[in-house]
Amino acid sequence: MNTAPYFKHTITYWTKSSISGYGKPTFAAPSTYSGRWEAKQSVRRSQTQQEIAYTHLVMTPSSVSLSIGDYLYLGTSTGANPLLVSNALEVGDIETHYNTNGAIAFYVAYVVGKK
Repeated sequence: MNTAPYFKHTITYWTKSSISGYGKPTFAAPSTYSGRWEAKQSVRRSQTQQEIAYTHLVMTPSSVSLSIGDYLYLGTSTGANPLLVSNALEVGDIETHYNTNGAIAFYVAYVVGKK
């Protein structure tokens, strides 16, 4: 399945790189990609079987490697710290979708609002 026609939004993402000496997360430089951002509120069970209430779901191409705890932003941002970027949202869970050949086609990230 060619997902490119469906990925019309520019999305900025920050991957968590480490924890500082003060116990705060640090992030890699922001990157952008084309994806699909949908405002959709619901509750689901995460990979760790906890209920999470998510506010958006974001579809990403298979070339973008996201992890729980990373941050996403709809649009382009050059802010180094997503915790200081208004409307940057945390990835609460990730779901992998495969094509008929068994290769990863895309990911769906369930993002949660700021606490």
